[in-house]
Amino acid sequence: MVLLLFLFPIDIVAKIINGRVVGPHKRGGDMLFLFGLRRKAKVLGQIDQSCSKCGRQTVHSAIESQRWFTMFFIPVIPLAKSYAVRCNLCGLTLTGSPELKAQLSSRALAAKA
Repeated sequence: MVLLLFLFPIDIVAKIINGRVVGPHKRGGDMLFLFGLRRKAKVLGQIDQSCSKCGRQTVHSAIESQRWFTMFFIPVIPLAKSYAVRCNLCGLTLTGSPELKAQLSSRALAAKA
């Protein structure tokens, strides 16, 4: 997680915006902005296939990862989504496509029927 912390004196920000600098300034209240980036991941489902690294027939986890812009530790704006498939034995992680989510949901519907 990336966290950025900025402390801006209110009167200096006002002077910069107005474009003028007036003599010695009296220190007013300070503003605190706390923002950063965060990644949230959730498992979409399990896939039974052989691993290309360890060579065993095992269960892989399909993972959807969402990156967020946070303000005061609260996710505000979703930025990018990515998909991955991870071997549960050796930890090999391969990138996946957005169609992976649709394929897993269609498999789940077919299993219910």
